[in-house]
Amino acid sequence: MKDIHEESAQDLGIIAGISHFNVIIRSKKWTLFTEIEMMVSLKNKRGVHMSRLVLPSTVECKSVEQFITETKESVWGKVGDFPYIKMKFKFPWRDQFPTIYIVNHVSVKNVYTYVLEGTTACPCSKEFMGIGHMQKCRLFVKINAGPPYPKFEDVFKMMDSCFSSTLSEWLKRDKEAEKIREAQDNAKFVEDVVRAAVQKVGNILYARAESNESIHSHKAVAEWWKR
Repeated sequence: MKDIHEESAQDLGIIAGISHFNVIIRSKKWTLFTEIEMMVSLKNKRGVHMSRLVLPSTVECKSVEQFITETKESVWGKVGDFPYIKMKFKFPWRDQFPTIYIVNHVSVKNVYTYVLEGTTACPCSKEFMGIGHMQKCRLFVKINAGPPYPKFEDVFKMMDSCFSSTLSEWLKRDKEAEKIREAQDNAKFVEDVVRAAVQKVGNILYARAESNESIHSHKAVAEWWKR
């Protein structure tokens, strides 16, 4: 039977593959429910054999980076091209589950985007009346790294320190009060959150903070990127 994928076609630099593909990546320390997008170059062929990009539903790996390396080698063996890989998963950090995005093509380096939430207290209202209105703030940090690759826990620890205070699920009333005092004593604008991220996170390419304002209908945002 004729393989329609192998028909000749004009090489326009198109890449194609699969998206929203779910894989469970397991190590001794964690289990990650991962959403993957993976594409390869068409070159002068009409289509990609997408079935050759399908991965096992569960993979055992020491690290996410090992998974990426082994996946690239496997795809190369099947289609003769290194894939363009995008990954998304939630990583267990203390009692939170922040999101990590990873992008990799041919380079041994990965581009990581970390998304973590914390609390901010407003310096303006604090200066005016001694109490700053509080809101949840989301911090995005993008870095280019590896090898050696960053430890996810280390990056989230640095990001945690950028907020007025951190988030926690299991708090009794006295601990909740401590969290509020901690935030009030460390009031920050979104600009301060981004400034702290730029100063603390190594290999940083981009940072953005979004504050879901508690007394306004709008959000406050600040952004930085490496020039």
